[in-house]
Amino acid sequence: MLLTKKKAHKINEKFSDRRSNRLALGIILCYRLALFFLSEIKRYSYLFFINVCRSKDFEIVNSLYLNGFTKIENFLNENEIEFIKSLSCQIERDFLDGNFKNPKNTSFNGSIRVWSLLEYDSYLSDKFYRSRRLLNIAKKFYGNKPILPFEGIYQKSLPQEDSDELPFGQRGWHFDGNKHTLKFFLLVENCDLENGPFAYIKSSALPLSLHKLNKIFRVFLGGGIPATYYSRSEALKYKLNKKGVPLIGKAGDVIIADTHGIHRAMLQKSGTRKVMVSYFKD
Repeated sequence: MLLTKKKAHKINEKFSDRRSNRLALGIILCYRLALFFLSEIKRYSYLFFINVCRSKDFEIVNSLYLNGFTKIENFLNENEIEFIKSLSCQIERDFLDGNFKNPKNTSFNGSIRVWSLLEYDSYLSDKFYRSRRLLNIAKKFYGNKPILPFEGIYQKSLPQEDSDELPFGQRGWHFDGNKHTLKFFLLVENCDLENGPFAYIKSSALPLSLHKLNKIFRVFLGGGIPATYYSRSEALKYKLNKKGVPLIGKAGDVIIADTHGIHRAMLQKSGTRKVMVSYFKD
C-alpha cells in the first residue's frame, strides 16, 4: 500500500522530532560533563597550591585529595568522649519518643539514623559540627572556599543478616552522586572489623575508572541514586571487596572521607556502631 504524501510527511516529522530530541539530550549531556571535568581540574589544581603552601593539616587535606579518605586520631579527649556518649543515648531516647520530625529519619531492625542535629546541643556543635579545625579542613578541601556543614546526623547500627535489604550504607558499594561530598565521622564507640566499619576504595573519588565513568554517565542521564550503586556481580567483577580499605578506630577518632568516592559500611557481625556525622556538600 502506497503512502500518501500526508502520511509520509507525518512519518518524516516523527523521525525529525526524535533526532532533535537526541541532539538536545546529547548537547545537555556534553555540557554537564564539561562542567563536571572543569570543576575537577579546578579542584585538583588547588592541590598544587596546598603542596607549595604547607599549612596546618596539610597532610590531611592532601590525603583527601589523593586517597579520598584520612583519619584524625584522638580528636576528643576522654572527658569529651564520655559526654558525647551520654548525648548519643539522649538522642536515641528523643528519637524513640518521636521528638524528631525530620522525614529522613529512619529505623531498621534496631538501627537508626537521625538527621537535623546541627543545633541539637551547643557542646556537640562546638566540639564537632562547628569545630574550627574541621571547618578549616573543609574550607581547604573545597578550594579555600568558606563552607558550613549541610547536615548533622547520628547513626547507630546493629548487626544485620546479609541480604539485599540492609540499612543505610550497608546495602553495597556506591558513591554519593556527581559532586564531591565531604563527611566527618566522629566515632562514639571503638570500631573494629567486627563492628562493620566504614570502607573505602582508595583514590576512587578521581573519575579515572571506566566503571565509575559509566555510572557517572548514567547519573547525568537521570539515573538518580540507584545508578550510583554497584550490584553484587559488579562488586565481584571489579574486585571492590578486595580493594576496599576498612577504616577502624577508637572512640574520639574522626574519619574523613570524600564520599564521591566508592564506599560502603561493611557488614556488621557483632556489637554496635555509633557515629556522629558532619556532612558537607558544595
